[in-house]
Amino acid sequence: MVDVSLGVVSNMAEQFASVSVPLQFQLGLDNLTPETALQGGTLREAVNMDFYPTGSQRTRPGLRQVESGRFDSLFHPSHDRFLLVAKDNTLVKFDGTSFVTLATDINGSALAFAEIDEDVYWVDGAKRGCVTALGMPALWGLPVPPSIQASPVSSGGLTAGTYRLAMTARVAGVESGAAEPTVVQVSEGGGIAITVPTGADFSVYRTPPNGVASDLCWAADISSGGSVVIGSGILGKPLQSLYAVPPPSGTAIASYRGRLFVSFGDTLWFTSAYSRHWVFQATDYFRLNANITMLGASENGLYVGTAYEILFLDGTDPAAMTIRQVSPVGSVSLSVEVAVDSFSDEGMSPARQCAWIDADGFLCVGKGSGVVTRPHRNRYCMGSLQGISLAEIRRAGLRQIIVGIDSQENSTFIQTDSVLLPNQVFGYGATFD
Repeated sequence: MVDVSLGVVSNMAEQFASVSVPLQFQLGLDNLTPETALQGGTLREAVNMDFYPTGSQRTRPGLRQVESGRFDSLFHPSHDRFLLVAKDNTLVKFDGTSFVTLATDINGSALAFAEIDEDVYWVDGAKRGCVTALGMPALWGLPVPPSIQASPVSSGGLTAGTYRLAMTARVAGVESGAAEPTVVQVSEGGGIAITVPTGADFSVYRTPPNGVASDLCWAADISSGGSVVIGSGILGKPLQSLYAVPPPSGTAIASYRGRLFVSFGDTLWFTSAYSRHWVFQATDYFRLNANITMLGASENGLYVGTAYEILFLDGTDPAAMTIRQVSPVGSVSLSVEVAVDSFSDEGMSPARQCAWIDADGFLCVGKGSGVVTRPHRNRYCMGSLQGISLAEIRRAGLRQIIVGIDSQENSTFIQTDSVLLPNQVFGYGATFD
């Protein structure tokens, strides 16, 4: 992909005027039917036009350059407060006026996003992070601190016995997982001396005398580099993150039923029900027969794409999900979540759904229960493409899916956006040298 400029819609007087065109094209674009057999109300090509559900259209008001550079991986959060985009391998926020850097040294062409409760989580294959609903960078997952270095002391008031202790790190409200518990033998009336590392605050958990790992409960909070003697006292909340690790820095990501699903290679990991910052490596994963290229959520399941097929994880609880093939054609793009009432079927209630581009060049919509549709399969095909990114945009009363294509041919970047309606597609193409 070569350097391109990012533009936004402009209504400035010096730009092209936006005018209504009194024509109707209810059937949308058709590049599969021979030109001599095109039906009335069909278009072969529409450049720089916006279309509405009635089939009427307006010319676009034009663009103005707001920033130059290489741009990849656009994401439009549901709250509409800003856009997220990769600019020259930095993650930036654009609020319509200015760009603010949120993360550096990222792989911009590999960024993937997922949104939960208006917070946006991202991965690029090597790093991960979070952008809050207010547009601020935030932690997603913490490294697991080492096992506690502890020793028995003569005072503390503990009952004689064997004690197990574990430690978590805490930064900005995020708590880490905990490593293998440390075992300490304490004499009657004694205590346990602990010194924690620097770099974070820590919470220490201990068991009752002769307890097991599942009995670990909060005993003390210790500031960075501090020391404490753990003695008798009321224990607090149970430790829920024993053996949890931070989520992987994967290549695809989706949010579903309050959890984050992240793929890395042929493995799909999912976060704990207790925290989006924890993954339990022994249990919280699915393993497929090929590397995962796409993840997308629907109302009651998760679509998982590889280069060869689309699978559906059916169910609401990852521990009870079943897997089945729903399409023999793989995905060449990440997915994008689309509005619940787009591509609606008569008599069906609006429900969560996602979309992607398959290896045959068709837009696919993943509905509930693993139903995959190709709304435009008889009329419009994008052809054999690679390096595709999708983003949903809401502008001027329209919902649009932007399809960015990384084309090596002639060293150009081709970007196409389409107005997608239940049974029709309208679009335009623009090539930037």
